Amino acid sequence: MEREGQHPREGHGMGSGARFSGTRHGEPGVEYPPDGPAGPRGQGGPEPGGEHGVPRPEPPLAPSGTPGPSGAAGVGVPVEEPGGPPAPAILLAGPGRAGSSLALAWHRAGGPVAWVTGRRDEPARRLAAQVGARTIGWQRLLAEGLPGPWPPVVVLAVADRAVAEAAARLAGRLEAVPEACRPRYALHLSGALGLEPLAPLARLGLATEVFHPLLPLPGGPAAGRDHLAGGYATVVYDPGQNRAPVGPVLARGLGATPVLWPGATARQLALYHAAATLAANGVTALLWAARELLRLSGYPGMAMAARVAAGRDPGPGAGPGSTTAAGSSWGPLEALARAALEAAAERGPLAALTGPIVRGDAATVQRHLEALAGGAGTGGGLGAFDPGPAGRYRLAATLVLAAASARPGDPPAGLEDIARLLGAGGEGAGR
Repeated sequence: MEREGQHPREGHGMGSGARFSGTRHGEPGVEYPPDGPAGPRGQGGPEPGGEHGVPRPEPPLAPSGTPGPSGAAGVGVPVEEPGGPPAPAILLAGPGRAGSSLALAWHRAGGPVAWVTGRRDEPARRLAAQVGARTIGWQRLLAEGLPGPWPPVVVLAVADRAVAEAAARLAGRLEAVPEACRPRYALHLSGALGLEPLAPLARLGLATEVFHPLLPLPGGPAAGRDHLAGGYATVVYDPGQNRAPVGPVLARGLGATPVLWPGATARQLALYHAAATLAANGVTALLWAARELLRLSGYPGMAMAARVAAGRDPGPGAGPGSTTAAGSSWGPLEALARAALEAAAERGPLAALTGPIVRGDAATVQRHLEALAGGAGTGGGLGAFDPGPAGRYRLAATLVLAAASARPGDPPAGLEDIARLLGAGGEGAGR
């Protein structure tokens, strides 16, 4: 029977023969020697690391444009080579939105999620069944440990506010496990927190890391889809730790490009996370505000796109290509937003700015505000903190004004007039 104190070489192979490749030449990485027997549901054999726990070099990734095992081309595609390093087995704590998205993606790529644990049994059992893992309740794990060897990697996919407590309680359990049989890595997924919440595990000899996918993790039906591929994953670790980070291996298993950030400070991470929040949530909130304004206008394209998405006739006057296949009434706005994002990617955000504010067209901005000042535009918001349509427009337009004023060269003369219309000011106001 497997025991919690069993030597780690007795329990972490993949069994399926699937492989992640871990690093490019010249980057730190981790190799897991294929020297252990495969067990049920991904429980098998190797201990991570090379001789004496020192990671050995790994096979290179396919260069950009080279198909990987999935047939997709691009940077970060895992390369399957004979005798290559197997992926590290993972214990995932937290089968919520983020944890499920990553577990499903790793599983599809051949990465063994060996155990799933959570406060509630049903979500943990459901995810474990999807990824071929074993499951154990969180309280039972803390009280009894695992009924077998610990996987080399523990991923705490819990809410930011719960990371420190989860790490401390897990460390309390691992104190009873012989050092050679403990996991070698402990990671959390929060881009807003550093390594400090994992300090109790670091004191037990685990290498601790932040693994933050710079991607939306939607959960639900979209969890684990290929949208994770092609993105970036930030890996924060202590540059003084005694083994190379495992985050790059896990990132490339997703088809993502790892960004290593050794020793990132709390302030640096707070600024980084604020930027990520604006890029993701800021965009989606702006699209919501734009849709509400479009709805108030009575624009027929929304209903037309919704009919097309439902497989119905778009209505009179609609011809081929008259709407985008957006899956809902978002069609027209999605096409516009995509075009703007592509322009920003090609030329940079400031160079890609268009519209009346960038031109200094105060007269058009005034017409916008006058239309919002009457009728539905003056109504209350949809929530306790919603300033309503007019307030939303002013907030967004003020940000566009700030970007317009930051463009190189002399700003258009009308920007000061627009600032007065919006009631906008700032550190650079009046320059």
